[in-house]
Parts: sequence; C-alpha cells; structure tokens
Amino acid sequence: MVTRWLHALTDSATGRRGKFVTIAIWLIVAVALVLTAPKLADIYDNGSTQNIPSDANSQVAQRLLLEKFPGSKGTPAIIVFYDEKGLSADDKATAKKVSDWLVSSQKPASVDKVLSIFTVPQAASQLVSQDGKTMTLIANLTGSSSDTKFQDSVKQISNRLKTDTANTNVQAYVTGPAGVITDTVRIFGSVDVKLLLATVGLVLVLLILLYRSPILAFLPLIGVGWALQIINAILGFVGKTGVVGISQQATSIMTVLLFGAGTDYCIFIASRFREELVITQDKHEAMRTTMRAVGEAITSSAGTVILGLLTLLFTYIGLYYSLGPALVIAIFVMLIAGLTLVPALLVWLGRAAYWPFLPRYNPALHEEEAANLKGFWGSLGKWTARHRVVAVVGSTVFLIILALGNIGSVPTFNFLTAFREPTDSSKGYAILQKHFPAGTLAPTTVLVKLTGTDADAYKQLAKIDAINVAAQKAPGVAQVQGPTRPTGKDPLVDPAKLQSTITTLPAPLRDAIRSGKQANIPSQPPTGGQQPPTTGKPPVGGQTGKPSTGTGAQQPPTYTPEQLASIGAFAASTQYVSKDNSTFQLSVVLKDDPYSLTAINNITPLRDALNKALKDNFQGGNSPTASLYLAGQTSQLSDTLGYNQHDTYLVVPAVILLVGIVLALLLRSLIAPIYLLAAVTLNFLASIGICAFFFEHIEGQDGFSYAIPLYTFIFLVALGADYTIFLMSRVREEAKRQGIEKGVPYAVSRTGGVITSAGLILAGTFGVLMTLPLNILYQLGACVAVGILLDTFIVRGLLVPGLVLMLGKWNWWPGRL
Repeated sequence: MVTRWLHALTDSATGRRGKFVTIAIWLIVAVALVLTAPKLADIYDNGSTQNIPSDANSQVAQRLLLEKFPGSKGTPAIIVFYDEKGLSADDKATAKKVSDWLVSSQKPASVDKVLSIFTVPQAASQLVSQDGKTMTLIANLTGSSSDTKFQDSVKQISNRLKTDTANTNVQAYVTGPAGVITDTVRIFGSVDVKLLLATVGLVLVLLILLYRSPILAFLPLIGVGWALQIINAILGFVGKTGVVGISQQATSIMTVLLFGAGTDYCIFIASRFREELVITQDKHEAMRTTMRAVGEAITSSAGTVILGLLTLLFTYIGLYYSLGPALVIAIFVMLIAGLTLVPALLVWLGRAAYWPFLPRYNPALHEEEAANLKGFWGSLGKWTARHRVVAVVGSTVFLIILALGNIGSVPTFNFLTAFREPTDSSKGYAILQKHFPAGTLAPTTVLVKLTGTDADAYKQLAKIDAINVAAQKAPGVAQVQGPTRPTGKDPLVDPAKLQSTITTLPAPLRDAIRSGKQANIPSQPPTGGQQPPTTGKPPVGGQTGKPSTGTGAQQPPTYTPEQLASIGAFAASTQYVSKDNSTFQLSVVLKDDPYSLTAINNITPLRDALNKALKDNFQGGNSPTASLYLAGQTSQLSDTLGYNQHDTYLVVPAVILLVGIVLALLLRSLIAPIYLLAAVTLNFLASIGICAFFFEHIEGQDGFSYAIPLYTFIFLVALGADYTIFLMSRVREEAKRQGIEKGVPYAVSRTGGVITSAGLILAGTFGVLMTLPLNILYQLGACVAVGILLDTFIVRGLLVPGLVLMLGKWNWWPGRL
C-alpha cells in the first residue's frame, strides 16, 4: 500500500502538467512561510545544549544554593590580570581602576557584585597567585546569559580592559562562564553565513567536477536551498512556541546535513534519470520509471535517518535532544522535496539538464554498456566477484586495524577548551591554569540541609567539623573550607567550644554579625589577651573590634580573648551557613583540573565519603536529618557523564534496531540487515579510531568531546544506510534480472560512481565543519567525513559486495528473489 501511495505521488508530481503544479505549490508555500515566520536568529536557545535533567543532584543542589545563599546568584565573569615579571604597583593601580569602575554608577548594566583585593582585601590570598604574577577580579553578572544586555556588559568590560591596559605591561582578559558564553555567541554569530557559503561553494565545485554540467550542478543547490528556506521558517515557528529549544549549533549541523543528504537524493535521481533517457525516448516516462526505481530507496534512506534522529528525543542531555527536532524536520522536508520538487524541476529541463553531454535515446548503447563493465567501478565489481573472500577479509582487517586507534581514548568535558582559535576567555583560562592550583578554578560546593529536631547548623558545629574532616580525606581533595574551617586549615576555635560560646553571645550581637552590620566590640581585649585571628571575611562589616564612637554611646561590654576569638570565628563562618541556619556548605577544592575526567570520577568517592560521615554523625537520638547535595561544575559534569552513558546505551541499540527494521522491510530479508549493520558498525569504530589517534597523538588534544562518539554513530549508521539501500536495491533488482553472480558486479558498476559522487559531496559538506573554530564541530566534521569516505570506498566497494556474493541466495532469507 505504501509503495502504491509513493508511486502515485511521484507519478503525479512529474506528469506533463503535474510538474508545473508541483513547482507552483512549492513556490507559494515557501513565500508564505518566509514572509510570516519569525526570524530564526531571534529565537535561538543556545543554553539548551548544556541542559541536563532538572532532578539531577547537581541541578537540585544549584537551586538549593541559590535559595539558601542568594549571593550565589548570577554568572561570574573572571577578569584576569597578568604580568610575566610580576604584578607591579602600576599593574595593581590599573586593576584598581577597573575595580572602581565596576562598582561605580558607570558600570555595565548587568554587573552586580564585585570581588577583588580592593573591595575585600582579606581575599587577597585567594585572588592573587603565589608567584605574584596573576590576579583575578570576579564580577557577578545578573540576567540571562542569552540576553543582549548580558553580552553587551561582557563586551564593555573587555573593551575597558583593552583601554586601561594599553601601553602597560599587564595583560587582562575576561574568562569564566560569562566570558566563555559571550565568546561562543560571538563565534556562532559569524558562523551561519560563512558555513552556508562554504557548503554551497564546495557542493557546486564538486558537482561541476563530477558531472561536467553547469545546469545539473545548480539543480541540487536550487532544490536544497528552496527546502532550506521552508525549513528555517518552520524552525522559527517551532522555536517561538518554546516547546523545543533551537540552538545555533543544531542549525549549523542541520545546514551541513541538509546539503549533504539533499544533494545525495538529487544525484540518485539524476543518475538514474540519465540511464532511463538512453533507453526511453519520452522524458516523462523516463522520470516515471526513475522515481519508481529510486523513490522507494530515497524514502527508506530518509526514513532511517529520521528514525535514528528521533531516538535523540528520548535522551537526557540537551546536547542530544536539542539536535533531534531540527534535523528531523530538515530531513522530512528534504524527503518531500526529493520526491516531488527535484524530479519536477529535472523532468521540466529534460535532457537539457545534462548539457553539454546530452543523453541521447540509444537503447543499443545501454545494452553494450551492460555487456561490458568498464571504468573503475566496473573493474572493481568484476575483481570482487573473482576474489570475494580476499575482498571481505582484507577490508575487514583494514577496518579493525583503524579501530585500534580507540585504545586509550578518553572523553573530554572541558568546555573552556572548546575554541580552536584563541579568544579572550581561552587566553584567560590558560593563565589561570598555569598560575593557580588546578582545583581553585571551579570548587565543588557541598550542601547539607538539616531538617527535624535541632536543625540549626550552629548547634551542630562539632558534627559539621567531622564532615569537613571526612571530605578532606576523600580521594582527590586538596582543601575543604566550611563553617568551622573557613581558611581551609585547622579550626580557628575548637568547634565544640565555639558552639557553646555562640549561645552565650547577646542576641543583638549575633544578629548584627549575621546581617553584616557594625557591632559594638571592644578593640582591645583585657591585658595579656590576644586579638582574634584574621579570617577571610570581615566578621561584622568592618574591622573586628572597632567600637562605636558616637556621642552618648553606651559603653560596650568587655569580652575575654576567648570570646573575641569565638566572635571572629562566628563571623567567618556566616558565609558558609544559610540565614535560617538550616543549611551549611563546604567549598571543596580538588587536586586535579575540575573539568578533567580524573576530577569528575572523584565526585562519586567524595559523595560516598560524605554520606558515610553524615550517617555516622547525623543518625539516631535527637540528631536532625541531613540531606546531601553537590553543586558546581565538576558535580554537574559527573551527572553529565552518567546521563551520557545512559543516552548511549539507549540510542545505540535503538538506532541499530530501527535501521535494521527498515532494511529488512526494504530488502525483504532477515540475513542482509545483520551483516549490513555489522559492516556499518565496524566502519564507525574504524572512523572513531583513526580520528582519535589523530586528535590525541598528532594534534595533542585532550580527547574527544564526550558527545562525538554518539553523534558520529547516528550519522554514520543512518547516512550509511543511504548508500546501503541504494546499492542493495540495485543488487536485488539486477539479481532478479540476470542472477546474483552477474547482477552484483553490474550493480556495483552502475551505482559505484553515483555512491562515490554522493559520498564525496556528503564527506565534503561535513568537512566544512572542520573550518569552524569550535572543537566539537571540528571533531564531528572530521569523524563523519572520514567515516563516509571509508563507507564509500571500502564498505560499499569491497566488503558488502563480497558478502553478498559469498552468501548467494541466503541474502534474501526467508524470502527469495
């Protein structure tokens, strides 16, 4: 039934009058959608690529952090000041000008709080590197990172740095999350037009070289470009609804996929139409036969791509599910265009489309070509028929050797190294890595929420200190700061003593300390006493111990040295305890780069150590219940790693199953899909292997972006099915006509050139991604391009034909020709 509907559609779209109706309908739809659709660039949701489920521990922790510690809201911009000779007084004066500007009324609109050695001198040990060459200033930016106001604020800071550091020895860059996001948006803003022009130019050049026909070269570009306008309009409507986020990364990949796959469909049609024009005089009848021969193959190949991409809708990571809708819509629209618009345009042009090498009506020439297999692919088909075992074994061994490049390959999650060209954020990050301990770049925040009896952190300080000690002993942990150890070293005051002393302090004093207001504390302790130790945070909004000097002020009470020390320790602890005392946090600095796989893998043992400590200290009796949450970049990446494994285990078998079903239905066989999918999977492993070796051992990269293997698998399996279907459809057709021994070499000779052309164009379009300055697109372009080329020449040229010949009639089991 589906075949009859398909034939009816293609027959009507390419008839004598039907072709004009088809072209008119496509023109009207395109104009209507383009005129009414919102501009795609205005509705991009680039943040969707970084999403993980909202119930992930790190996401819950982040919401709790913002709820209990409102000062954590915003996106930090880390401003890095660096002087190779050491920061001089002039360098610091330059930095102070920037700091003063950021806290003045002339500051950028999105800047909120600023942390520097000038606003909080006590933080110097955290903000200045030990070698004295680097200093950081942290500006917290409010608002959504996708807003123009946010990005303009980062640009203003960057421009101010360039102005203030001109003619000085100091280098200054904006990095951190705010800097990286802004650089990414800026790069993508210049990518769309360049990518489109590069893709169109490459396809045009390849088509002219391969087919030596200017008209035929422009035909796929017209068809794909026409479809692209409609697709962009549809995506604009979809993105505006907010149901699905459309990212620039998704549309960049979509453009490449659309031109690659769409051109393939055009080539399949044009090549078969040329054959039919030689043996059929009427061009409409020739197109009718053409579409009945390749229409089913095109529909099946597009169906495999769509089904493969639909599996992305069931993934958890935004990098995957944000890609699915855009690509599914693109391939579906291109399929309809391939079945109607492209053949209508081609049959309208007729033989003139192939000028200057017009295919003349000459059935005798076709019979001669059928009898004598000439050319590279004809020779290869005959060689494979004679040496089928050598072809299968040799190609299999070759692919296995390439797949060995996967040994030792590791995924990378570091989005700060995502740029292939230097940016302000990448330069600043490189300086931070070199001059600060690795883990200080992104500490992990441990949150413990207390509920039930005595759910007050200041009544549990001894237990909290035990939690701090347990965290310090966890694998990969360099330092832990918390309520009892705000400096990351030994407690300022014994936790049990501090806990009891706090309860004896007057309520107004405790309230003043918690609110950050000035408290009346004597500047001098009794003789023989000692000043409270200096902490990383001014305890009560100013220097500890500064008395009130107002006229008529009441004489403040006198405190013992021990009490003063406790007051200072209490003040230092407040930054780690929520206002309602129900939640406390620990800042965990890891030994390794917080974005490295080593650090990510240490999150699980850290969580286990903390859970054990909480169980040992907050269990039974009158103890409150303690709930553990881990926030921060490393924790989020740990969750991402887990979800990535889940998505991979979901998508890979689903894609194999769905593509296998399509192949089984098309070929009416249960045997052929098994070895065809095995061949495609081996090709995937070989592609990833050779690229992994090149990226890590030749270019010196950290490894694959974690999304690359799954992306590559989907594209190679789904797109590889295009060529599988095209080849095997012709093999089945010719095997019916002249037997499998003659049919396979003939099918290879007739489809080899077409598959080669399609493969070169598809590989070339994905290769365009390698020109982009983002590492994930560069790696994706390389992996898919290499995989398509291996598939074109090795898998389709040797491995699959050899297997078909070796299996003979069993290819079609349980059916038969």
